[in-house]
Amino acid sequence: MTDNTDKTELRRIYIKLNRPAKLEEVKLDGYEMLIAYQSLPNEVDVNPVMEKALSRGMKVAVPALEPGHFALIDRVVCPVQGPEFDISGVKEKALMLVPALAYTQDGTRLGRGGGWYDRALARCPENVLKCGVCRKEAIAQSLPQERFDMKVDRVYSV
Repeated sequence: MTDNTDKTELRRIYIKLNRPAKLEEVKLDGYEMLIAYQSLPNEVDVNPVMEKALSRGMKVAVPALEPGHFALIDRVVCPVQGPEFDISGVKEKALMLVPALAYTQDGTRLGRGGGWYDRALARCPENVLKCGVCRKEAIAQSLPQERFDMKVDRVYSV
């Protein structure tokens, strides 16, 4: 187990990697739902993927205020508007895009430190493929991992 000071210093380093980046190429075939996020300034923008999913008639959801809760949306806007649901109740085959400051190739993530995504990921049913999203320069050889840190199944870097 790694002490939290290590993660704090790593967060400072990775937050500085703030070049504009958009994720556009994600295979959506075979999925009925996209669970994504509305990006913060130092996160990879996934709006193009959400717009593509919406244009295909897929259900699209983004985080709501309570950990583990998401809201269905019908257009890419902020603030989030739409019916909320608990991610553990997702029945459709879904693809989930998960932001982080850094990832390893095996899916270990360095988040912002609030645990929101760790709690949401812990509640994901098996029919949800969890995909990390970060900049290429934020792929690390290793990252500290604690017992409550959740991994993703795949990592997209741009």
